[in-house]
This record gives sequence, C-alpha cells and structure tokens, in this order.
Amino acid sequence: SGYHTYMAGKWHLGGVERALPIHNGFENSFALINGGASHLNDLPMVGPGASEYFNDGVPAPIPDGFYSTEFYANKLIEFIDAKPDDGKPFFAFLAFTAPHWPLQAPPASILKQLGRYNSGYEELYTSRLERLRHLGLVTPELAQLAKKNFNPEWDSLSEQEQRTEARKMEIYAAMVADIDVSVGKVLDAIAQAGMQD
Repeated sequence: SGYHTYMAGKWHLGGVERALPIHNGFENSFALINGGASHLNDLPMVGPGASEYFNDGVPAPIPDGFYSTEFYANKLIEFIDAKPDDGKPFFAFLAFTAPHWPLQAPPASILKQLGRYNSGYEELYTSRLERLRHLGLVTPELAQLAKKNFNPEWDSLSEQEQRTEARKMEIYAAMVADIDVSVGKVLDAIAQAGMQD
C-alpha cells in the first residue's frame, strides 16, 4: 500500500525461511526467531540450542555488549534513518522481548532500582494504589474493590526470600525503564527525521 516497512525484535512465527519477516512484508528486519532467548549476549538461551537472529533474512550473530531492548530500538532507528527520501510513509514494528523471563538487565540499569522494593509487594501495591487515587485516576470505591490478597504474604517470607523477591522486582523495573528509554529514542529519531505529525 505504498509504505516502507521495518521490524525489529521477536518474531516467533516459525524458523523456516518463508516464515521470516523479510518474506512477509518487511523490507528491513532484525528478528529473534525462537523464544526463551537471553536479553544479553553473555548468558545462554533458556532451553536447548542457541538463539537465532536474522538480519534481513540472513542469520546474524549478536555483537558483544548486546542488550535486546537497546539493540532492537537502535536497529529500528537505523532502518528509519536509512529510509529513502521518496515521500512514502513507513510502518515500523518494534517487538521487545522484555520484560518477560528471563529477568535480565545491565548492572547500571538495575542499580537505578536498588532498594526500591525492599518494603515488599504489599506495601508497593498499597502506595501505588493510593497515589492513583490521589491523582484522581481511580475512585475511592474502585480503590476499595482493588484490594489484593498476596499469597504468600510478604511478612511470611524469610529474609532471604524477601531479598530474592525484591531483587526480581528491581530487575523487572530496570527492564521496563529501559523499554521506556528506548521507545523515547525511537520517537526522537522519528521527530528528528521530520516524520512526526
């Protein structure tokens, strides 16, 4: 329909050649084909075998320092920046693999979240719900209905279990924050290219 088409990220639609994005309407693509891949290049894939990446339909090794969230966003920006100046619009599909398992983020990203979740998920849930109520985003009645029972309760966990759960939340938050930063970079690239309405 007259659009340039680009994609970066997960493409769990089959590893056979005809299933690759380059054969399904995308001019340029960088795609992770199988599931359960590490978000970093120094950790193994979850499960047997290596992660499979294809750049424009060609098997592609991942570089040192690879972090899926940043890499996918940068790859999409690369495609947009290389877009021909032919007046055609584009469709870009960015499919992050984060924030689902495995929970992984660069140490610097995790460090920004350090200690934020030490009070536990019940306290976090209550404080966030109260903030939403204070901002007028949920009514007091809805806030009452949203009361949640946690199983197991935070106080029933051992100190080690609490540290483990807090660490999981730190890493998850780091992954989400990194997605936010990467989406911002893509939007900035679109604006700088003069393609934003």
